[in-house]
Amino acid sequence: PEQDPVVEDELYLRKHLGRERGHRKTKFFRSELCWAKRFDDQLGRLVWWPGMVSDFETRSLKSKSKTTYTVKFFALDENAEIHETEILPFMPHYEGIGHKR
Repeated sequence: PEQDPVVEDELYLRKHLGRERGHRKTKFFRSELCWAKRFDDQLGRLVWWPGMVSDFETRSLKSKSKTTYTVKFFALDENAEIHETEILPFMPHYEGIGHKR
């Protein structure tokens, strides 16, 4: 049975609101749109690229925990493990990153 698109949108928005209020254990959730840094061979440097989070893993190292996200990059046949410091939410950064292309 297919889920109602309105219900799906509401669930998606609740996940975003939960993150903004500090109720989430990870910064991003599965299926969330994001910007992630990837190495561009043509430019020879890291660039922000749009993608979607497909999975995440948190590991405890001594007294700190480290989260990495698996990101599927749009328009590329490429997935990558991205450290939590190299990923940003899509919409809040669309104006600054997305319009530069």
